[in-house]
Amino acid sequence: MSTSRSRRRVNALQQSLFLGFIFLSIASAECTPRPVSITLGNVSIPNGNVMRGLDISLGRPKQAFAFFPRPLKNTFVYGTNGFCPKVSPTACETFRGGQYDQFASETAGKADLHSIPAEDPRYPQFNWVSEIISLGGKLALGDFPIGIALNDWDPEGTYNQASVGLGMNSTLLTALKSAGLIASHSWGMFWGRTGATKNTQLDGNLVLGGYDSAKVSGQNYTYRLNDSNAECPTSMLVTISDIILNVADGSTQSLFNGTNTRALPACIKPDGPLLMTLPDKPFFRKFENLTGAAFDYFTSGIYTSGPIFAEESPIYSGDITVKLDSGLSVRIPNDQLVVPHRFINSTNGTLVTSGDTELLIGVLQDHTANDLPYLGRQFLSSAYVFLNQDSKEFTLWAANPTPKEELVAVDSKNKVITDSCTEDSRPPMQPPTPEPSSGHYVGAIVGIVVGSIAAVAVVAVLIFYLVSVRRRRKTVVAAADLPPAQPDTEKYYVPLPCPVPEVAQELYDPPTSVEQLEPLELPLSPRE
Repeated sequence: MSTSRSRRRVNALQQSLFLGFIFLSIASAECTPRPVSITLGNVSIPNGNVMRGLDISLGRPKQAFAFFPRPLKNTFVYGTNGFCPKVSPTACETFRGGQYDQFASETAGKADLHSIPAEDPRYPQFNWVSEIISLGGKLALGDFPIGIALNDWDPEGTYNQASVGLGMNSTLLTALKSAGLIASHSWGMFWGRTGATKNTQLDGNLVLGGYDSAKVSGQNYTYRLNDSNAECPTSMLVTISDIILNVADGSTQSLFNGTNTRALPACIKPDGPLLMTLPDKPFFRKFENLTGAAFDYFTSGIYTSGPIFAEESPIYSGDITVKLDSGLSVRIPNDQLVVPHRFINSTNGTLVTSGDTELLIGVLQDHTANDLPYLGRQFLSSAYVFLNQDSKEFTLWAANPTPKEELVAVDSKNKVITDSCTEDSRPPMQPPTPEPSSGHYVGAIVGIVVGSIAAVAVVAVLIFYLVSVRRRRKTVVAAADLPPAQPDTEKYYVPLPCPVPEVAQELYDPPTSVEQLEPLELPLSPRE
């Protein structure tokens, strides 16, 4: 009798442990995707030179690029014809942040043209391929549509590099969301630091599906996206209430004083090459009067349209503070405001300095006098921006420039999610391989063998069944037996329907409009 009871206890314990393992596995499967972080820094491209941008590669073998984030729907590169008639092919490759060779990639395939959203007619015409896109060496997406530009769409060189689209209906955000890899169509960005010396330089990052809490400081300010002005493609419209010169002697001077101007609308453009642009009258002339600075010409280098200090001019040595009507105050240090003039050598494609000094404030005058000012990427050396397309909001903080990273997932309602998966809990795929007949590739889910084969088989079937019923979805994945073209530690995915559970809390109580804002403390984690 005691033996029979012992057996029943053992069987009950085994069943409890077995069911507990199943439910624990299901809970793990239901955790929220962790954000994807991509380094924004100096990228080594195939010609041996370096260009600043997002560390993203295409194809197999990998072709490295320095991408820039743009308010586009799609992601595009320049091909082996970079459309640079005035410079060498090597310099052109640097200028473009890399050039894509479709015929050197073993994984280039035909793109599904029906799934590619129409782009704004201002941008280039494209040929389309289906490719692997590797995001910073951490994960890769297969079957991803890449546009190959068929013309140079920006002769002034302001928007010259390979571009990753982060605008509404972004194919990248959509692919990541459908694969269950991010919790929302959202992104956060810190440009980093690009001063003249090593201690004034720092990598930034782009976070997809959340933001980096280590790089924010103080109160947050949340605004509604506003698409009322066509000159602001990001829909991130703000109002500048003051611009303060923090002079090296400790005194301050306002560019607004005596101008009869109390507010200046501006657009936040993370791809803008300068800190900001300002109308010549009255603001830039006020800067010249207060600092005694004089300028010779406007550059066509890395910081397109930045004014060059005249040889006899004093070089401004102070900081500058930009204040928004919401209450946000962002102080930009001098080493991110006044920099050496840099350009691409037209022969060997290296980045060189001319010996001149450049101010990263553009001047709106003549045919641009009525243009909407912008706050560009250098502004994001001292501010952090997070944009959530699902909730139609964006949030600004003063930046905390640090190499540390603390990723925070945010859901479609702009709420912070606390139960993010670890990276290892995402179901990776086999690295894709081309099919000789069509050039397309497929992936296979990789399982992890734990314990005995029989037990794992039973548990796997039950977990798969329960999760499938719970999520009410069907996933069909074909097998691929060949290894990747080169050793790789990335995880591979193809976009599949994957609803994201919403276990969330408020994003530090963001307001619905800046007028209703109640700031909360954030955890520190030549012209006439």
